Amino acid sequence: MPFRSDLRLLWLICLIVVPPLLVLIELFHPANFTVQPGMFEYLRAPQRPDGDIDHRALDYFGPSWWFWLHMIQTPSVVLVSAGLMISTLSFVDRAVAPLWPALIGWATIVALFVFLTFYSVLDAIGGIGLGRTLETVNLMQAEAGLDPAQLDAIATLLNTIWVDPWVGGVGSVVSMTGSWAIFVAAVLLSITAILSIGVRHVTPLRWSSLALLIAGGWFVQESHACCTGPAGFGLIFAFGALTWWADRSPPA
Repeated sequence: MPFRSDLRLLWLICLIVVPPLLVLIELFHPANFTVQPGMFEYLRAPQRPDGDIDHRALDYFGPSWWFWLHMIQTPSVVLVSAGLMISTLSFVDRAVAPLWPALIGWATIVALFVFLTFYSVLDAIGGIGLGRTLETVNLMQAEAGLDPAQLDAIATLLNTIWVDPWVGGVGSVVSMTGSWAIFVAAVLLSITAILSIGVRHVTPLRWSSLALLIAGGWFVQESHACCTGPAGFGLIFAFGALTWWADRSPPA
């Protein structure tokens, strides 16, 4: 946690206030629908939890919710990334021997930059843009009465984009790069903290916070949807809370 009061306030917003919001909304972020029943069929209408198919989310309210979920999620992920960047720089600032903490710290910043960039791109394409597209399709069908052939053509196009190897919502370059970047950043941040403080001076509380951060990065890497997403962001919140507790009385 930074010593400067202005940065400390921003840090508290990024790692104490925002992660619980992400935990809440990701509980309503479905997953595992790409193959059955298919992205278009599932996301274009509200869905109740199905005992036969594990879509994981507590509930899904339709394409309007898909749009607003990602409108909230996108800036929230950016804020979490900013909080982790501030944490990295604050550890570097307190390092007694700054060379290696600085080098690994900058690698951490790069990884976080990759994470927030690629996740913003993913949310823009597969979240915000897709949500509005699905709403538009529903509106066109209600007003103009799209025939089955037109709906099939739209479904085929959107389902194909959803699994596109570059920009698709699952398994794409954009998706996988962002996912692995947050895990790499969590590991590098932890190494930066340990090197800055010194292994002998890392308290059990600090070890616990860094372990929670790495676990959180792993869960978000697996998926930001329910239920690994809420677990991951919850662990990042726990890292922030324990870091605040460990740094509540910083040295002069």
